[in-house]
Order: sequence, then C-alpha cells, then structure tokens
Amino acid sequence: MKITHKVSQNLSQQLMQGYDLQMVQNVSLFPGALFAEFVEEYCRETPALRLKGYQDRSYDINYSLIAKEDSLFDHLSFQIETSFMLEEKEEALAIASSLDRNGFYAGEETSVARKMWRLSPLGIATRSAREAMMVQLEESSCKNTIAYQVLKDHYQLFLKNSLSALCKKLPYSSEEIEEAIDIIKTLTPFPGRAFAAGHVQYIKPEMKITFDGKWKMEFIKEFYPTCEIIKGAEGLNRAKKFIYQLHQRKNRLEWIVSRIIKKQHHFLLGQGEKELLYRSDLLEEMSISESMLSRILSEKYIETPSGIFPLAYFFSRKKGGPCVDTSVEKAKNLLQKLIDQENKQNPHPDQVLSDLLKEQGVLCSRRSVAKYRKALNIPAVYHRSV
Repeated sequence: MKITHKVSQNLSQQLMQGYDLQMVQNVSLFPGALFAEFVEEYCRETPALRLKGYQDRSYDINYSLIAKEDSLFDHLSFQIETSFMLEEKEEALAIASSLDRNGFYAGEETSVARKMWRLSPLGIATRSAREAMMVQLEESSCKNTIAYQVLKDHYQLFLKNSLSALCKKLPYSSEEIEEAIDIIKTLTPFPGRAFAAGHVQYIKPEMKITFDGKWKMEFIKEFYPTCEIIKGAEGLNRAKKFIYQLHQRKNRLEWIVSRIIKKQHHFLLGQGEKELLYRSDLLEEMSISESMLSRILSEKYIETPSGIFPLAYFFSRKKGGPCVDTSVEKAKNLLQKLIDQENKQNPHPDQVLSDLLKEQGVLCSRRSVAKYRKALNIPAVYHRSV
C-alpha cells in the first residue's frame, strides 16, 4: 500500500513556531510520525544547519505497516491500558467514554482526570480550550513564558485579539506579546476534534532490531534525516544544541530498546510470552519524571522479528514495593490460576477473587475481575459450580 506523505508548508511552519522556543527539551519527546519532517524543516530554517544527503520527501513511501483508523476512545484506551495502574483504569476508561467531540470532560476533576491531560493528544479530558492549551505549554516546558501568562491571566483579551489591551496589562514589548500570541495559535484548543470523523494513525517504526546469533539495532534512515553543522554560519550555538539533542534522542531510544531486548529475548523471537518490564525501573535509571517518560514512549514504534510494536507496549506500571505488580497480564494470569485451583463445588465469587489477588500484591477491583474473567472466557461463579 502506498501512502503519499507530505507535510504542508503551513504545518511545517506551525511545527517550527510551536516547538522552537523550548526545542532543546523536546526533541526526545517529538512524536515519531512527524519527527523527520520536523528535523528537515528545522534544518532549512537554521542557517548553521544543513541536511546531509537530503531527499525530497514528497514522493510516495511504501510502508510495511498499513495505516490504521481509530476512534478517540480507541486511541485513549490503549494508552490507559499501558500507562495507568489497575485501580485507575476503570475510572479512566469511563472518562474517555464520556468526552465530547472537542475532547473535553464535564465531570469532576479528579487525580485520574488530571493524569489523562498528559495523554495523546495533549490536553485531552480538560474542561476548556484554555485549559487544554495551558497543558500543552506545560508539557513543552513553556510554563514560564509570556504565552502561558496570556492564557492564564488574560485569556479574554487573547480571544478578542486585543494587542493594545495586552500591552497595557503585561510588562513586555508589543513584539514579544505578538510572538506569544503566534505561539498560542499553533496550539490545539480542541484536542478531540481530530478524531471526530475517524483518525488515521500512520505507524512508522523508528528503529529495527534483528537477530542473527546476536541482536542488532539500527535506526531506519528513511525517517531519520542526518544534519551537519556549517562552520562560521549564523546561529552556531543553536545548531550545536539541536545536534546534541538529536544524539540524545537516539541514545535514549537505544538505551530503552536495549532493556527491551535483554528482558524480551524469547518473546521477540516468537519463542515465549512477554516478560514484565516496569516503567518505575526506567524512571530510576534515567532520572526523569513519569510524565516525560510517557511522552518519550508515546507514538514511537520498533520493528522486531515478531512484528512492529509501540515502545509503550513493553512496559507496565507497579506501585509500592517490589511485591506489588499492577500488570494487566499478570492479573489475568493470577486470576486464571486462582480459578483453576478453586474448589469446584464452592467456587469463588468475583469479590473473593479480588481479595485473593490483593493478598498476592495485585490491586484489582471486583468489576475489573469480572472484566478480566470475561476476557478469559471464564463463566460467572454460578456457572462454575459443579
């Protein structure tokens, strides 16, 4: 299947305007689907950078994975499954199912709802366009900017496009305020609308791993443009920072994939089940926030001998000490074992199964037990009695 893949000049300009301000913090976080276009546009707009071996990307690219169309709920439910703890998932899915076409949530603001703000698309499940855009700036390390201050304290003046009134309220020049307004205009005030008529997600693996006696990792060059510095050109320091961040992105992904290979050797070769990997272990070793790790893993894919997977697929969460496991797969496996070992004349109801799982370090509500039981094709207690 061929897909014509070309980013419009307008979108490229928006990418530049929206991300350049805090680029050095965000290169690792940029979604894989748009990363190549972002790098190419950044190089074209930076005098001290040029693309090495540049090719026009307006040609058709033959992808090995077909694009898939999903709803907003589908898009969120996968992230909830891989990013939320068991006791949070029921509420998170309920919130996801109740969003309006703009992606806004009219219910009570809870810790789970606030956690959903950081999912993709950024600002989902917020209560207004203003709140959604503020979240997007926060996640781009732009909280201490004029743009954020305008949204936070002078949103009505922004809506009226009243530059003169903003200049009276803020201690900045008109040029600085105009630049802040331009940045705000690149944000997404209604994060759910892209899914209103279905959302086509192009799955593009950034890395490929192969096994021929030993594992080999490589970045897919088709989606990883190479930049080089032009000595003596204007903006040299800016260019050097960008190159550094490109290398940091590669190093982070290589490090994460190396952990996957070490733990998932048999699974990746199609010779066993997936082993448990925990996000908390990555957080400790990488010394980054949970929110940043979620965005590093988000919308990035790897091609393996067993197929193409999102990086987030390999990582579960755990809470508390090492005895507590919050993996859904672990919960299902233990549930299956408990039911296999129960007294067939007096089988366990779902609440008892929930309590037994908790004793083994897995927090799982009665309703979640019922859901997992159905997924395992296990009948209710009154049908299991002999």
